[in-house]
Amino acid sequence: MRLDAVVTDILETLPLKSESIDLALNIFAPRPASELLRTLNRDGRLIVAFPAQYHMQELRGSIGMLNIDPRKEWRISQALSLSFRFLERRHCQWKMELQHDDLAAFVGMGPSARHVDLSTLPERMARFDSRVKVTGAVNIHVYERAEH
Repeated sequence: MRLDAVVTDILETLPLKSESIDLALNIFAPRPASELLRTLNRDGRLIVAFPAQYHMQELRGSIGMLNIDPRKEWRISQALSLSFRFLERRHCQWKMELQHDDLAAFVGMGPSARHVDLSTLPERMARFDSRVKVTGAVNIHVYERAEH
């Protein structure tokens, strides 16, 4: 077995040969169907993970994080439906206890980072205890190539 990984800007052409990968993991990122289809081999799988409605619900309003579009699952399915066939859905939900530095990292690495003045985060987080209990909630979809 050989395992390789590539971290790249998904909005650019992926630095991979056509039909060269067995498994594509798309986690909280844009999903350019044409590039994912080009790089995935005939029997490969695409796994897409995206935030569910309850993800970080305890913090979204008070910290200024973006809300999760209630149609997100539908939009993802529609965007991939011409190139990929849906195989399976899973929902994962768990509780986390995070410190303020962890919270700042969560906000800074997601789409909310472009919409929140990160310099105001310490003040906003000061409202919370030093350790905050939050919900992690993720939907996971598994796809195969449509022509499979």
